[in-house]
Amino acid sequence: MQRFVKKIVELMREEMLFSWQGGPIIMLQIENEYGDVESSYGQRGKEYVKWASQMALDLGTGVPWVMCKQPDAPDNIINACNGFYCDGFKPNSYNKPVLWTENWDGWYGDAFLFLGDFRA
Repeated sequence: MQRFVKKIVELMREEMLFSWQGGPIIMLQIENEYGDVESSYGQRGKEYVKWASQMALDLGTGVPWVMCKQPDAPDNIINACNGFYCDGFKPNSYNKPVLWTENWDGWYGDAFLFLGDFRA
């Protein structure tokens, strides 16, 4: 993962995509909803969150990093809410903004739709 993230960040930097370079990227995400499965890995899950966070910060991107649905996101990583129930969400630190990264108005009824489903 580290090699992949580092390469992607290098490509974004080379293409001048970060906001401080005049580009459109104002924020990056390291992990998505890992908090939902972290406890399955016990202490190693907690260590992974710290490692992934530090790895991201060490890349010096110049934009904030976010972890969605990660209540134990370390300092300098924004923990964000996504989903239906974010009205009571509070960040895990007073120095972090309240951030809602996904707004779903419902679940998909069918996983797959076929062209035949749309014919009159």
